[in-house]
Amino acid sequence: TLRQLAARVQRPSRRSGGGGAAPAIIPAGWQSPAAGRIVHAFGTREGEGPAAQGATVRTRSGAQVQAPATGEVAYAGLFRSYGKVLILNVEGGYVVVLTGLETINARVGDTVRAGQPLGEMPSSDTSAPELYVEVRREGRPIDPGRWLSAAADRNVRDG
Repeated sequence: TLRQLAARVQRPSRRSGGGGAAPAIIPAGWQSPAAGRIVHAFGTREGEGPAAQGATVRTRSGAQVQAPATGEVAYAGLFRSYGKVLILNVEGGYVVVLTGLETINARVGDTVRAGQPLGEMPSSDTSAPELYVEVRREGRPIDPGRWLSAAADRNVRDG
């Protein structure tokens, strides 16, 4: 599964002492990986399937996908029925999984900066492409909805 792939490529995090669960929040400074709106929220189910562990963002045709934060490319390529998948290990023990891209312009082992272009969404005249965004920390999914919405609002104000 995608979850197992993300767990396999996740780099061990350097945790501060004290133990306990990692906070289930995404740092405020992260950027949205692509402009768009959430069409399937974290936790939603399609039919009898499992709850979504990420959010799906409808983008414009050919939209640029960028690194939400500085990190290292842990996986870049095709994976099962998910198509092209990009997984980033990000500072603080986070893993960001992006699927739905048409092109990926990064390779495993590359260090990427926040805002750096990583690829593009499919171009289509008939339907808007969808980018699946999953964020995990210490193996647990984190709802990316508030982060994606806040990042989109910042982009509107700044752009």
